[in-house]
Amino acid sequence: MIYLNDRNEKYIEFIKYYTSKGIHISRKGLIEIYKDSTTEPQKEYIIKLLSLNTELLHHKVIPFYTVTGRDNIKGGSITGITKKLWKTILSPPEGYVYALYDFCQQEPAIAACFAGDHELFEAYKSHDLYEVIGLEPELETLSRTDLKKLVLPYLYGQRIESYCLDTGSDIETVRLYFKALNRKFHKVNHWLNQRCQQAFMEEYIHCLDWQMKVTQFSNPLTIRNWPIQAAGADILRRACLGLFDKGIDLRLTNHDSFLVQIKVERFDMENQQIINILQNSCKQVLFGKSLNVKLEAIYESHCGVKK
Repeated sequence: MIYLNDRNEKYIEFIKYYTSKGIHISRKGLIEIYKDSTTEPQKEYIIKLLSLNTELLHHKVIPFYTVTGRDNIKGGSITGITKKLWKTILSPPEGYVYALYDFCQQEPAIAACFAGDHELFEAYKSHDLYEVIGLEPELETLSRTDLKKLVLPYLYGQRIESYCLDTGSDIETVRLYFKALNRKFHKVNHWLNQRCQQAFMEEYIHCLDWQMKVTQFSNPLTIRNWPIQAAGADILRRACLGLFDKGIDLRLTNHDSFLVQIKVERFDMENQQIINILQNSCKQVLFGKSLNVKLEAIYESHCGVKK
């Protein structure tokens, strides 16, 4: 259930406005990455984009689509294509760049904040959290990519057996991985379990902008994960409206990422302004704490990625 407050009504109107502007893409670039694609899902996304027969892509965004209040993108979208290939697809108008911003390790950081795990949150603020987690003896052999693939399913309560089925991993090895994560996330696990129990007793769960009815038939894992994803959606809505209020030309969002169009001569000024707005949106949700923001990439007019 949505709270129909002024902010949410403004956000719904904002969605209509920013999606009407579109994103400039290169059909030549799409054809190029289609030829090199090795996965069928990605090929299907590219075919869908090519079938639109346009170089100004308009995303159809449905606000408050999921049970956690996240938006959903319907139809053709670049979000179905791995970000490392966006440099071949995106082609902003001459004199502009597209800049992609991202909240670093958003979900484990939100969990640490809500759980009051100050040690874990400070490790996140000063380092790459996955690298810190990787210092646990049982996890030292894992790459950062492997750690990320391990931590998020663990955080959301996936069972060891299920994780092994999904990944083809050895069960005894994964038991050791989960044992290490239990040590690292013991405060987070306690808070998530406690919050889940509270939701079943009160028969609903809520965040700042959104609430959901909880019944005896509700999936406990869904309820356990709910506060983290819902908080991420709260942050995104505040970030979008903050960018809009300052005249920042947002073109696309995807959970914790923001694609912005910026005039080249205004980049230095707007870059810091955008980072400040994104961090401030976190403070409104996370009791005055901010998440780390990364400028992930700068895309120039179909000449590739600058950073």
